Amino acid sequence: MNDYVKRIWHKIKKLFSKRPLPDNGEIVSIVSAIWENSKESKTIVRIIQSTQDEARRGQIIKAIERLSAEIQVLDSKKRNLEGKLQSIKATEKPNISKINESVEKLNQLAKGKAKRKMPVLVYKPRPIQDFENLLNKNNLLSQFQNRDDLQEIRKKLTEVETLIGQDKLDDAKLLVAQIKKRIKTSDEDILRWLEKIKHKLKDGERRILERKALEALLVKKENWKEFEQLLEQNGITILYHFTDRANIKSIRQYGGLYSWYYCDKQNIVIPKPGGSIDSRKNDGMNNKRDYVRVAFSKEHPMYYVAQRDGRISNVVWLEISIEVVYLHHTEFADKNAAAHSSYKPNIGSKIQDLKNVRFDILKKAKRVKHYNLTNEEKPYNQAEVLVKTWIPEKYITNINDF
Repeated sequence: MNDYVKRIWHKIKKLFSKRPLPDNGEIVSIVSAIWENSKESKTIVRIIQSTQDEARRGQIIKAIERLSAEIQVLDSKKRNLEGKLQSIKATEKPNISKINESVEKLNQLAKGKAKRKMPVLVYKPRPIQDFENLLNKNNLLSQFQNRDDLQEIRKKLTEVETLIGQDKLDDAKLLVAQIKKRIKTSDEDILRWLEKIKHKLKDGERRILERKALEALLVKKENWKEFEQLLEQNGITILYHFTDRANIKSIRQYGGLYSWYYCDKQNIVIPKPGGSIDSRKNDGMNNKRDYVRVAFSKEHPMYYVAQRDGRISNVVWLEISIEVVYLHHTEFADKNAAAHSSYKPNIGSKIQDLKNVRFDILKKAKRVKHYNLTNEEKPYNQAEVLVKTWIPEKYITNINDF
């Protein structure tokens, strides 16, 4: 149908463009040559014969173009349907010749007529123990099972390390015992991991014991109220400790201020230590190595000395709660506790030792500055509070300012 339209279209174009309107005989001859004596040819002839206007003829040509396009779409759909129809017919009558051949061979084998090219396999049941042994060997099934077990064990080992980090050592030990029941001696990486965890558990135990020892130092004196009254009478509401700003991160990391002696034992690095080598030697001679020094006032001469010697450069003053005064092991020095000279300080933990502090000179130094004090007064302006081993971060009241 589509080829007919194309042919008649080209003929009509030539007819209208190259010569005057053909007579009826020519029109019938052309159309009949394409569609022969069909209904369509008679219709086209009738339309063309009745059309005298050139514009109308143009409309007829466009109508034929649209008709041609529609016929092309219909032809395409027709071909698709014909293809699907052929597939359906093929499915309705499948080729079962090979199946028939296979069935015939099976029948011959059953009757013993066909020649056997391969030996007949005879199934002999094996003991169930053989089957279990097969599963226990290093076959694919056991490999997958081992892989899943190892993944689960690694997950539990990671959980153990988390528990150790949280100081939940009893829970960690219980989980380790469960893991040991599941591992094999051939799992070398797991065994190495367990060995590392063993050391971490020991470190965790030491850490917990150490923390308990530190917390035991926070017990108050039985007569701490007397110390409170004495501080109140002398207008002492806060204490001070100077350090370099570079040390703040370490203070927060380890949860407080520690004596230089304790830091050395625990391998805690002090980025900018404020004390000198000589002062540490004197601490050893006075048996005061394991104490944190706190001043009653910011007008402390050691602050200027540390700056002058370059031990600290970016100075910050930490404000310390007077609660540390009430702790059982806290001591008081009426002069520099590290001094080892003719004006050796009086040091002790009793109420009288705190009364020996020259609060009057401390107040004067705030007014006139340390260098304006007399030579006899200056040593007393270095009076200190000595806090055993550490000052917890909770007692550093302005730590969040840095």
